[in-house]
Amino acid sequence: MSIVLDGIAIPDALRSSVLTVVTVVYAGFDALMVD
Repeated sequence: MSIVLDGIAIPDALRSSVLTVVTVVYAGFDALMVD
């Protein structure tokens, strides 16, 4: 059961991290395009 919970918790954290990174990278890319 702990393995299943781990499997759910890890991707959830990864999704949050990926979302943050993508947002920052996209914002930086957008700033470069404007500049």
